Amino acid sequence: MPKELAKRWSGEHEEGILRKVEKKLAKEPPLKEQIARAIHLINYHVKRLDQVIAKLKKRDQEIFNKCIDSEMKKDRARAVIYAIECAENRKMLRSVMASKLALEKIALRLETMHDLGEIVVALGPSIKLVKSLKNQ
Repeated sequence: MPKELAKRWSGEHEEGILRKVEKKLAKEPPLKEQIARAIHLINYHVKRLDQVIAKLKKRDQEIFNKCIDSEMKKDRARAVIYAIECAENRKMLRSVMASKLALEKIALRLETMHDLGEIVVALGPSIKLVKSLKNQ
């Protein structure tokens, strides 16, 4: 298994006729590059969600201030409308924050897989040596 993972990790494959035809038809990047690309894309989306969260927080503060102003002016109907809108905004904010947390969790898991793959590839020759010594 470590040998197969090492080949998939670095993109090295045996060059048979079938492999050459497959290579010409569809170029699939090595697993290491796929994971690195996925991590990059996820981190990009996390940054975008950070921007959305900042906008939602700013909007929440504006709506809350309008609600307070309306309440101070004894405009109860308008204050209720602003309060409801503020509650909806906060629900959306919680949802976006949960999404961001989920993406961060996925990125962390992928980074762990990336590091583990590097370790397996680096220790592959050592594992072979230990197995050969064990058989002797």
